[in-house]
Amino acid sequence: MAIPKLQQIKYISHFLKPKEKFIIKILWSIILFSFIFLALRFYFVHLQLLPAKGGEYTEGLVGSPKFVNPVLASANEVDLDISQLIFSGLLRYDENQKLIPDLATDYQLSADQKTYTFSLKKNIKWHDGESLNADDIVFTIETIQNPEYKSPLYSSFKGVKCEKIDENQVKFILNEPYSPFPSLLTVGILPKHIWQEIGPSQFHLAEYNLKPIGTGPYQFKSLIKDKKGTIKNYVLKRNDNFYRTPAFLDKFTFKFYNDYNEVLDAFRNKLINGVGVVEGILEEINLKNFNRHLLVLPQYTAIFFNQSNNPFLKEKKVRQALSYAIDREKIIKEVLGDDGAIINGPILEGNIGYDSNIKKYQLDLNKANQLLDEAGWKLETSTTTQSSIRKNGKDEFKIVLTTLDKEENRKTAEAIKKDWEKLGIFTDLQFIPSQVVIKDVIKPKNYQALLYGVMVGPEADPYLLWHSSQASESGLNLSNFSNKTVDQDLEDARKTSDTKIKEQKYQDFQNIISEEVPAIFLYSPFYNYLMDNKIKGFNLKNISLPPERFNTIEGWYIKTRRGLK
Repeated sequence: MAIPKLQQIKYISHFLKPKEKFIIKILWSIILFSFIFLALRFYFVHLQLLPAKGGEYTEGLVGSPKFVNPVLASANEVDLDISQLIFSGLLRYDENQKLIPDLATDYQLSADQKTYTFSLKKNIKWHDGESLNADDIVFTIETIQNPEYKSPLYSSFKGVKCEKIDENQVKFILNEPYSPFPSLLTVGILPKHIWQEIGPSQFHLAEYNLKPIGTGPYQFKSLIKDKKGTIKNYVLKRNDNFYRTPAFLDKFTFKFYNDYNEVLDAFRNKLINGVGVVEGILEEINLKNFNRHLLVLPQYTAIFFNQSNNPFLKEKKVRQALSYAIDREKIIKEVLGDDGAIINGPILEGNIGYDSNIKKYQLDLNKANQLLDEAGWKLETSTTTQSSIRKNGKDEFKIVLTTLDKEENRKTAEAIKKDWEKLGIFTDLQFIPSQVVIKDVIKPKNYQALLYGVMVGPEADPYLLWHSSQASESGLNLSNFSNKTVDQDLEDARKTSDTKIKEQKYQDFQNIISEEVPAIFLYSPFYNYLMDNKIKGFNLKNISLPPERFNTIEGWYIKTRRGLK
């Protein structure tokens, strides 16, 4: 029997009975349904939702950009945030806070631990299409080291030699071993071909400070100023030639506000998609449509004593009494909304050398009163205020507590004032605008007691905050603390890469600090980061600095597609 030809098949219906036609229709329906079922099953079961390119993200910041330039940016949080997206360093921190290569492929450390040799990745392009090479690395470091450029990073790279080996290799030569040195090399690199003709006198005025050229995942697109010349919007676009996987989001916009109240209003009204560092005001935010990321940050807030400006503080028992009087748990709950952890020393949990067994000053008013009595400060009635006050002969115990004029600091200072006045110590609060606190307060050490938050960084090197060499006007030893044993411990810890030796030195250092109480350690605040829940892919738990919330920006996405993973 011959097989019917294709043109003959179309006449088959003329030879079929109605019942046969019906059965064939049913069969065809079953085949079609099966095909659709299998297609849908494959689509929904075997094809997964994957990130896709597209979408925009807008974040609100307090302040405005001035120098989107890694050589200058560390003096301004806004500049640091934007620079994090535009520039790249030799190294970077991953989602686990591990230091990994970025512009570099790897590095080698010499046997004497003084020379670091870096190999660069090849075919990295600047945003203008030019190629990055070793000259750019050397140029950036030498610019930082030149005091005429007035880089805030000057002291970090002082005494370091940076030399080109060839187009793709550089080496850093240190005067002596310094184990935290690699952490400094997360600093963004400048393009020599752009900046080499711009001298120190024009460096701060150059247009490239606001319209930068970098190698990062995003590049400058546009900015908008108001009539006063203040930048209100700053727009970045995806760098499609990024040497790692390009980001998914097409555009990243920063909007700038005068204070956090304005930022939160914008957030509530959905004018922005994200905001960070929320200061005790989360109860005012409806988190239904937002994700709240609580990030651990290596930062602590303490009261630093300047004994030179208040002779009463020179007595150790007095400083210990002031520490015993503070209700840290109440501050954590009522000021931070439980978004923080109590600390007892200058090295935070999780960092090398952290010691949970150091002396602690938990709330104990009886102990505080006893120490003040032993130090000669007796509780008497003030002739002027008719209230109880501590007196040492003719002197009344008074202290000025200075801090930043912002909500968290104000509330913390007011709580401490109440705690100290329970002891009969009159406390005067002094609130200083953040714009002038460095110039007017910190550099001249113009305070008796300073309530201040310090960022210790990923390596948690306490040298800059506690070595006696840093007690000068240019240093960050806020307590003007000087102790020969501490100095030696900190110097030894910096020079060794042996973790056990470093831990022993830091534990010894902490024990001395805990006994001498040059500062009262209060808490380590968490970093609140609120984001519209349409933003996916944020996976960080720990950051070493606020700008590092963008460390995995390439993985953020809004749009999705179906595909095989």
